[in-house]
Amino acid sequence: TSNEFLQWTVGDFFSSIGNTGYSCLQSVIIADMTPLKYRGLALSFVDLGHVINIWIGQAIFSQFETPETWRNGFIMCTCAVVVGAILVCIPVWHLQRKGEKSLGERPRRTIGWLWRQFDFIGAIILTATLSLLFFPLLTAQTYTGNFKHPVIITCLCLGGVCLIGFLIWTKLSPKLNVKPMLPKRIWSDRTVMGAICGSIVSNIMVSMNYTYFYQYLVITR
Repeated sequence: TSNEFLQWTVGDFFSSIGNTGYSCLQSVIIADMTPLKYRGLALSFVDLGHVINIWIGQAIFSQFETPETWRNGFIMCTCAVVVGAILVCIPVWHLQRKGEKSLGERPRRTIGWLWRQFDFIGAIILTATLSLLFFPLLTAQTYTGNFKHPVIITCLCLGGVCLIGFLIWTKLSPKLNVKPMLPKRIWSDRTVMGAICGSIVSNIMVSMNYTYFYQYLVITR
């Protein structure tokens, strides 16, 4: 539905943020519900949908290629996401309630408790930082002068300011009785940093393959 490349880039950027959050939450849920011995197998089962889509995806969406029916594809995807979310949330909610009953009486979760447990301010600052830093990198070529354009320079400067602000907030939030999103101990943990580096390399490889393989199929087929 984008009318130009800039709109598509911005939409894809926010879509990537959502997909990353979903993937992280998915891994956390599976890690909480499965033993370590079968965790890799459980994570593999989640990707079975991609295998099924190879055969049925094209057959389904070929019905929405006409100018009169292409919008129905978005309606179908929305309904599928809602149904899938319900099927996932109900078992998780049931297991959570079952676990809470086994633990006995727990303190009531108030707005103050949520404020201390979830770093809302840190999440907002981090989102602004990533948006302001990566948006210029993706759209600089669409502006006259590329990285010399005032909009690109302004975004990069504001992104740097937000990054500094995020680091300051991460340091000050424990003093305000707020659990930081990225506590300091994470950056000194070799296991965590190794996992982050491995994930970055893996995502780069997947992204490169996806980008160039898709172009190859478009050109040759």
